[in-house]
Amino acid sequence: MIVVIATLNAKQGSEDKLKDILTALVVESRLEPGNVRYELLERDDDPTEFALYEVWETETALNAHLRSKHISVAYSFTDELNTQEPRVVSYHTVEPTRTSHSSGPTRKLEPTDPQP
Repeated sequence: MIVVIATLNAKQGSEDKLKDILTALVVESRLEPGNVRYELLERDDDPTEFALYEVWETETALNAHLRSKHISVAYSFTDELNTQEPRVVSYHTVEPTRTSHSSGPTRKLEPTDPQP
């Protein structure tokens, strides 16, 4: 699985227009082959900041998404609506190599253990 997190910052007064474009992007992207999840997030304490959280089955599916028409259209509004280029970071999932519980640092905390 490939996870992508894209952060966007709307220019003051452009928040609603950017949200509309990103919402349309969510609808279109969820229909694409290989899409597992596509969410639009709005920051609680700053209505000008948005993030897209995407999960793709394969790099091939992600690359097809990046070449799609709806991505091209959304990116065409970048200069007009954003204070800066979107920050886009890709991650790949890391699966544990062990399948059983250990007594090491990931053991279940007991009620008397200090809370993090």
